[in-house]
Amino acid sequence: MRKSTGVKTIRKKDTLYEADKVNRFNIKLQRGILVAIVVQAILNMGLSYALDVALYVGIALAISNFMYYIKINPYIQSFVIGSGGALAGLILMINLGASYRWFFTLYISLAMVALNFNKTLILAYTVVMTSVMVSLFAIDPLAVLPSGETSEFISFMFLFNVTVFVTYFLVKWGNDYVTSAREKEQEAQQLVARLDGILSSTNKSVEVLDSGITELTNNMSSITDVSISISAATQEIAAGVMSKAAGIQKLYATVKSNSQNLNEVSDASTRIASKANSSLKTAQENQESVRSSLEQMGTIKQVIDDVDTKMTALNQKIESIKEIFEGLIAVSKQTEMLSLNASIEAARSGEHGKGFAVVATEIRQLADISKANVDQASLLINDMTNVKEETLNGVREGKKAADKGLDLIDRLSDKVDEALESFVHVKQLTETEARTIQSLTESFTLT
Repeated sequence: MRKSTGVKTIRKKDTLYEADKVNRFNIKLQRGILVAIVVQAILNMGLSYALDVALYVGIALAISNFMYYIKINPYIQSFVIGSGGALAGLILMINLGASYRWFFTLYISLAMVALNFNKTLILAYTVVMTSVMVSLFAIDPLAVLPSGETSEFISFMFLFNVTVFVTYFLVKWGNDYVTSAREKEQEAQQLVARLDGILSSTNKSVEVLDSGITELTNNMSSITDVSISISAATQEIAAGVMSKAAGIQKLYATVKSNSQNLNEVSDASTRIASKANSSLKTAQENQESVRSSLEQMGTIKQVIDDVDTKMTALNQKIESIKEIFEGLIAVSKQTEMLSLNASIEAARSGEHGKGFAVVATEIRQLADISKANVDQASLLINDMTNVKEETLNGVREGKKAADKGLDLIDRLSDKVDEALESFVHVKQLTETEARTIQSLTESFTLT
């Protein structure tokens, strides 16, 4: 069963992305527009008219600020805040009379709503503003347009809806690109989480490997001591055999004249047999130590092989992450193309395309942010790749050392087995000779 990585799944729907950030930006933009409108009113119409404009626009701005600080449905909140400019234009139309510049506030608010990259908000804004403007024109045409002519109103509304149509598809494409980018980011986070698990497992394996190598070092020291003991025991046995041979020669030279010497030879033979038994026991213990070391080396080699397998899997995961980042780079380039297309549309639309210019600027900023994140993530992956290569090289060196140690202990085990066989053979010969000497001693004693 796959464990959760803590990364939320991004569902493909008409979602609001960073609504709070967009709302704060729209409120700041509305404040700037308020200042610009008041300054224009002072220059063109005088201070008294400018104060009236500031009052009515300030009401719309206060409503937007109020909606930002209360907890309501985020779609409603974003819609009301984004429509603040249009609300100010409607209030000015009703209280100060028709003006073409009030009509321009519809386009400003359209651009603000479009910054949410949400098709539902665009459609809602279109329906609400079209209904309000048609109703207001039906009640008082002169409050909407200075001429009050129906044909001119239809032209303005047609141009407004064409602008909405183009904006709708720009928002749709932008939403699709943002969703795709977030899905790629989610996949990258999941792979990084899996990579963290693999690295954690690798670290544990390396710790086990270090412990095994330390134990191997201790066992090698023990093996060295055992080899020294075996050599010393062999020398003692050889010395004992030589001493016994000398005793036997002396026995044959003096057997007829001195039976007491034969008894001494018998005692010496018994001591040699006892020493041979002790040496055989020591050799058997050394054989068990060598076999234990051989098993431990086999375990260490298995651990190193497991680490090597995991490091290979880690390398494949890193390559997969690189492919995902290449996809993110492609999305970033497509987003830049979207920004360029929006800028071209804004240039073609002239005065009415200023809303597109705002959208194009936001899209370019998103593209720059995405590119910066991808560049930073790429640096991280490069660092991880370097660490992986160093770790993999270390594991390979450890594997070579383990293979060499395993071969060394295997050969030592063969030597110990050969020495054990020699000790058994010596013990058998010693026991046979001891029985022969004992028989001779008894014969001479009887004689």
